[in-house]
Amino acid sequence: MTVVLESEVTILDPHFITATITRTFGLHVFDMLFAMNEQGEIKPQMVDSWEVSADKLSWSFRLRAGLKWHDGTPVTAADCVASLKRWSVRDPLARC
Repeated sequence: MTVVLESEVTILDPHFITATITRTFGLHVFDMLFAMNEQGEIKPQMVDSWEVSADKLSWSFRLRAGLKWHDGTPVTAADCVASLKRWSVRDPLARC
């Protein structure tokens, strides 16, 4: 892969830095449960389907089949939960 960025990315983890270049890099490299398409619409990326409780306080997601890590091991729901927990303690958007 060839990547041309507008500045040097010194930290690749968007959970630990607020630099725009790191966020931009992360959006191009890391998968998300949902992502924005070319029309600006939020669409499932890693999610196959989901359910919302009647009170809208509980959401259940089913991952797409065949999701794998860089080493070929399958992505699990536990991986997603760990990532969300890691993100939620650092990002103000998680507290909305």
